[in-house]
Amino acid sequence: MRYISLFLAVVAVVWGSEVEFPGPDYKFEHHNAEALKKVLDDTHKECPELTRIYSPGTSKLGEELWVIEISDNPGEHELGEPEFKYIGNMHGNEVVGREVLLVLIPYMCEAYKAGDPDMVWLIDHTRIHIMPTMNPDGYAKAYAQFSKTQKVDWTNGRANADGEDLNRDFPDIDKNFFRQREKKNGRNHHLKVQNVDDDLEPETEAVINWFKSEPFVLSANLHGGDLVANYPFDTSIGDKQMYSATPDDDIFRLLALTYSANHLKMHDQVKDPNCITSDTFKDGITNGANWYPVPGGMQDFNYLRFNTFELTLELGCDKFPPAARLEEFWEDNKPALIAYMKMAHAGIKGIVVDSYGNEGIYNATISVGKITDDKRVELCGKQECGKGDFGKWNKEGYGICDKLEDWMEEDDINYRNHDVTTAQQGDYWRLLVPGAYWVTAYAPGYEPVTQICYACNPNPDGLNHEANDCSFALESVYETDDRRMELLERFLAAQRVRNEIPYQLP
Repeated sequence: MRYISLFLAVVAVVWGSEVEFPGPDYKFEHHNAEALKKVLDDTHKECPELTRIYSPGTSKLGEELWVIEISDNPGEHELGEPEFKYIGNMHGNEVVGREVLLVLIPYMCEAYKAGDPDMVWLIDHTRIHIMPTMNPDGYAKAYAQFSKTQKVDWTNGRANADGEDLNRDFPDIDKNFFRQREKKNGRNHHLKVQNVDDDLEPETEAVINWFKSEPFVLSANLHGGDLVANYPFDTSIGDKQMYSATPDDDIFRLLALTYSANHLKMHDQVKDPNCITSDTFKDGITNGANWYPVPGGMQDFNYLRFNTFELTLELGCDKFPPAARLEEFWEDNKPALIAYMKMAHAGIKGIVVDSYGNEGIYNATISVGKITDDKRVELCGKQECGKGDFGKWNKEGYGICDKLEDWMEEDDINYRNHDVTTAQQGDYWRLLVPGAYWVTAYAPGYEPVTQICYACNPNPDGLNHEANDCSFALESVYETDDRRMELLERFLAAQRVRNEIPYQLP
């Protein structure tokens, strides 16, 4: 039940302001490659200070995989600001995601220019990247059939020009994770890619290099064919159809519920009467492997290889609907698309620096454990979101929070077997459901530091808040040794003065 307040708050924020786009003169239509690029170019022309267009690579047939960045400072990662991405049209004949993104892009530009407070806050505090199509070659094949017959076969254009399903083409590192999970202290993040040949499709290779280039925090991959928000794991031990939970099952469920609850039809499973599939999903969400296993999928690869939490969003049963229905799909998805982007600010974030505060520490590891004893946490009072550090005060005024770790018991902490790491400048983001967490930062050559931090709902009072700050200053082990030597020298110097004994350190 704690999640319901989140949904209501997000819905209220999304619908709090109306922007007159698309207006009555806007024409909803399918966009081929040329028309897609024109939407990006026109948006950039309209909002040059907010946008940047780039391509991380090309398709098998040489088509650019265009991305538009939307940010108040495009082209630059801002310290502490989360990076978000949407990817559409991975399967070329599943076009609803492609088309709603091509409306979302100019909508965000117009809303920002109009001073919509939610969009201004979102763009000013989030670096957003949108790739309308990952499979332009497959789309071209499907579009050719649609142009002639006004319908597309269920699989025509799904694959890329090589005939490969791009959502089965990523290195299957789930199996590596399942093996590591059986080991004590086995690696649980940034798993290495092993035994992979060089035959990745060019689209797959391009987006993997893209994922490496930015510290993406949250992502969604937009599909079609059903109506559900699908969360990891997408496969299981032995690739069996069964519930396969990640160590972050709670936050993945919350992310999926955020999209589903803000979608006008997904949560209540209001499907097209001609839907080919007969599946129904409680609350409009599903664990991927529990639906059907997908080894080599993109969402699991994002989670296990990088710091990115990703969902696969199925936006409707009709994969390639007539243009007359595109406005309906936009209205259905608009509030969910915006609410989901705001979830990049759920949980905690911070900067890990050296003890002098001069330099961010790259690739430091952040490990978390949820404090499960709510009564003990209540002794410290509830932190206001965005109002400073947790653990600095309590309603009794006795300073209990500052000493909480002194009487914390091992059973009070549910350690999470998935760590994240800091980006180049030492900043990090850790998506978490609301609650108190035991957070440790450590890096080679530094003493680890642990503190208690509180993760909040990003819209607790109907307003927008960044993730709570949980920063660290780590002391070098070498500095520690030097400091000890300095104190010893001072002690011996004081002893010499006191006893008038000439003494030198050897």
